[in-house]
Amino acid sequence: MKRTLIAGVLGLALTGAIVGAAAVGFSAPPPLPTAAEQPNLPVPPELSPVAQAVGMVLTNFHYGGAAIDDSRARAWLAAYFDDLDPQRLYFLQSDIDALTTKWVTSIDDDLLSARPTLAAAYEIHARFRTRIDERISTALRRLDKPLDLEGSETVEIDRGEARWAKSAAELDTLWERRLTEQAIGLTLSATASSGEPVDRLRKRYERIRRDAFDVDAADILEVYLAALSGTFDPHSVWMKPASKDSFDIDMQDTLTGIGAVLGSEDGVVVIRELVAGGPAANSGLLEPNDQILAVSQGAGAPPTDLVEMRIDRVVQLIRGKAGTEVVLTIHPAKASDPSETKQVTLVRERVKLSQAAAKGEIRVVPSSGGDKRIGVLDVPSFYVDSEAERRGETNFGSTANDVRRLLVDWKDDKLDGIVVDLRANGGGSLQQALELTGLFLDSGPVVQIRDRAGKVKSLDDPSPGALWTGPVTVLTSELSASASEIFAAALQDYGRALIVGSPTTHGKGSVQELIGLDRWLTRIGEPEAAARAGAIKYTSAMFFRVNGSSTQRKGVLADIVLPSPYRGLKISEADLDAALAWDQVAPATYRRADLRAPLAALQQRSEARVASSEEFRWLAADVAEREATDARNTLLLQLSARRAEVDANKADDAARDAARATRGWKEGDDLPDFLLDEALAVTADWIATAPAAAR
Repeated sequence: MKRTLIAGVLGLALTGAIVGAAAVGFSAPPPLPTAAEQPNLPVPPELSPVAQAVGMVLTNFHYGGAAIDDSRARAWLAAYFDDLDPQRLYFLQSDIDALTTKWVTSIDDDLLSARPTLAAAYEIHARFRTRIDERISTALRRLDKPLDLEGSETVEIDRGEARWAKSAAELDTLWERRLTEQAIGLTLSATASSGEPVDRLRKRYERIRRDAFDVDAADILEVYLAALSGTFDPHSVWMKPASKDSFDIDMQDTLTGIGAVLGSEDGVVVIRELVAGGPAANSGLLEPNDQILAVSQGAGAPPTDLVEMRIDRVVQLIRGKAGTEVVLTIHPAKASDPSETKQVTLVRERVKLSQAAAKGEIRVVPSSGGDKRIGVLDVPSFYVDSEAERRGETNFGSTANDVRRLLVDWKDDKLDGIVVDLRANGGGSLQQALELTGLFLDSGPVVQIRDRAGKVKSLDDPSPGALWTGPVTVLTSELSASASEIFAAALQDYGRALIVGSPTTHGKGSVQELIGLDRWLTRIGEPEAAARAGAIKYTSAMFFRVNGSSTQRKGVLADIVLPSPYRGLKISEADLDAALAWDQVAPATYRRADLRAPLAALQQRSEARVASSEEFRWLAADVAEREATDARNTLLLQLSARRAEVDANKADDAARDAARATRGWKEGDDLPDFLLDEALAVTADWIATAPAAAR
């Protein structure tokens, strides 16, 4: 199970809270009533039509065309419990049983009624607040006594699939281990300014309790309806007005902050995407799927713990004035040790999204047939300066325009081939995907789209005539999604490119639309509801390759497979709950070129290079260690043993740096990009073996 709460969106495929526009720093709210003093929240009557409108959109316009009935109600209710308590640390099995029995056959009827009461959402949340109050009060009392950090017990790392506890005593045992593990983790990552681990834990849980009560009716409804829309597919969601404001940041084309897109998984803040050209991407120290555990407002400032903090409040803490520092405590996604953390200091900047331009360089690559000159196109996203385009400027910034300029500049450089790097490209503008594809195709369809009614249409290359007709390699990973997959799939289907990289790309083949609900509610005479309507993003169509196959779930398969640093991380579309199924339509009419690429020989040569590479051997060791930890799903609650593991990892890192130094690398340099180097080597091999006519 992988439930992800989302706040906002950027472009076609980037989902999350955009850490950008300037905002005042977040300060903790004053103490709030206990659960006993605030057993429930009143349901504002103006939210009833909003919920009804969301149900109407999902049942009448969502691509899946499925009903909201008793079967969906059961999945919806289970998802609501999971979204509130993803690690199953607050609710008891008796809560789940009683609340399910009471509501499972009626929440669908309520939503579709003339005036939904939404009583289930608020009663369940009231029970949740009660359990949080009870559990955290117990945890804070436990922190008054020493924790045993040198025991022999283990703790379950991920309880997302665990059963619900049957009793408070069982939860006491789970929390004893949870608190001990967190104290060990905070001890291992402590800095001079971070404070005592137990004090930090106390502040964490006091803040979690405050946050649980510092909610309004719209906050609760957003989670409740997100649980419903998540049963349709992982990309559909209702956004309250404040969340819609974050969504609209990309319409303004600028943001001030670190340039990242955040989400929340099981109570932990996760970097969904890095905005090309922003401080986070430019630092080279952060990657998608890294976890942000804490944030400090500058060097030496005390950190604010982010674990189980609402994502909108995390965004407030990370946003700020341009030129100010923010320090993030990160757990790297690729780390094999769950205790590994690092501090990353960034300077907030005002980032022009459309200026995160594609970049190019020419590399000379040795091969058996002599040195090959290969252009590398780093395409971070499918972007467009929409304001400049609206003004009628001819050379406005966009993916296709910027790549076109590079290709024209390279016209006299006698290139033998080109590598297009899409490894971290999560998508963006569909039109830009079409135009970029057209730079490498003569003419023809690029992608097919099927709507809810089953109607299929083709979207064609908008500019007949290819600007580059030579060999093309597209370098991909599991992070290459949506528009990236359209581009890669089209070049593969036309026989214009080799796809090199991870076994497959992300696998997002769906199309989303965003509609504000305010106008519709105003038209039906609900002006008060319109003011709180927000917007709904829903899946309206599916993409299909020109060969008729969908990229949904399966992605684009690599022709030449390289070891993936993301293996086993479960970050692809197929790993998400309720991901839509793979499907196919009739192939479009198109003319395929002849790659004349000896794939078996190219794969064999690549595997030989990979086997002899220290960097690839280290990658394999790291991935194997991480997978073993994930499979075990337990950590030893023993500080000395965990510290020994951390020290061993540091020594291993130092040994690797020493080995790199013998190859000319020095501290401060970027780490070797051995995946790109191997893609270049594959391309050089291909050029050396391909007949001249195929170039």
